[in-house]
Amino acid sequence: MVKISDRVFSQVCKEYSTLWTNNRGSTSCTVLCKKLADRLTEEIRDLVTTQDVVRKVYAVRYNLRRLHRKRGVKTRITDYKWLTPGVGLAWALKTLTRTIRDREQREEVVEQVQAVQMTDDESRAPCASRLANKYLVSPDLFAGDKDSSYQSTSAYASLRNQLKRVEAENDELKRRLATFERVQAEIEDLKRRLARSEGREVQPEANNVVLDVQTLRDAVNKLSPLQKIVQLHFNEAFTNGKVVYSRADDSLSCCGYADEQKKYTAVYNTVMVFPVRSLPTSFNIVLSYHPQTKSNVTSKDVMDNLKLAKELGFNVLAVVRDRNLLYKKALKELPAGVLLIHDNLYKSVESTTKFWAERGADLTVSSPRNNNETIQFFNEAMPIVLRAAINENLFLQDPEMAKRIFRHI
Repeated sequence: MVKISDRVFSQVCKEYSTLWTNNRGSTSCTVLCKKLADRLTEEIRDLVTTQDVVRKVYAVRYNLRRLHRKRGVKTRITDYKWLTPGVGLAWALKTLTRTIRDREQREEVVEQVQAVQMTDDESRAPCASRLANKYLVSPDLFAGDKDSSYQSTSAYASLRNQLKRVEAENDELKRRLATFERVQAEIEDLKRRLARSEGREVQPEANNVVLDVQTLRDAVNKLSPLQKIVQLHFNEAFTNGKVVYSRADDSLSCCGYADEQKKYTAVYNTVMVFPVRSLPTSFNIVLSYHPQTKSNVTSKDVMDNLKLAKELGFNVLAVVRDRNLLYKKALKELPAGVLLIHDNLYKSVESTTKFWAERGADLTVSSPRNNNETIQFFNEAMPIVLRAAINENLFLQDPEMAKRIFRHI
């Protein structure tokens, strides 16, 4: 924090008088404070920041208002007399005017007293002590001694003050020299990094990772028709929130841009994963994953993965998601023949009948996650049980969906 004298600050502020009438925190006020800081830096030849200007403005405004409330008190901020009419502080103006007038009167009295002391008034009776002090000068016994190191007290004090001033200037120069050397070292380090990076092709960071399409297509071609009947899942996995630095490549990983303008970076907090899982069997595979700085999924991501699954040869019958509202916005429209399934449906809708449990086919999940759940959901008795349920009209909400599932099974 730089100390700014009231005299200099008042003179420079006259060029920016609108600063005192603008609303604090507005854009115009911020711009004026920045210009005033630059102007004061040139004036006092020391770095003045915008925060220094704001603190000074607050201090001056507080003192003037305090002077306006407490009438008749003494003050030293007479340099800001020109400011009080513009901000409506009438009593502060009166107090400042009276303070300046009293100070001028005191200065006139002091000048008159000094003039009387320096004048030899012959009309008055001479005072012995005054004449002795005025005309009698004790001889300097060491005036002719050239090798003498004697000095008067006033000369010694003057030299001490000069020495302190020179030492302070020397300390300031050392501080500025250290700052200059530090900046120069940073510049040299940046130059060395730039020299190392020249000639090296910078590849854009791959935020979205998709597996090799041809390799996946070859693997899918080896599957049976039942294994190709799949459902597409998507969900997010959380990271440890750490950034990894590679000294060999001089690069950072596990982080990416947090805005479209690519000005700010952030750590990847989540990874959106798109796997496919076979309905009749336990086959599953990951199609793609997308590191993200914040949780988000778009309709384009879902459609791209649906298109990729169909290109590979999968028969996608459903898309499975949980009850996250972000996922709901991304699935407003789905292609014809693709159903939307809420994962963990049993948690929100409790069964009111024991039809499935009595036949040994109690549905615990809508999407199997391991072999046991796959066998429980799709066993040999499942088609018979499903046909019996259709015949007894137990599917009151969507019987057509039950019939389609029965045909696929």
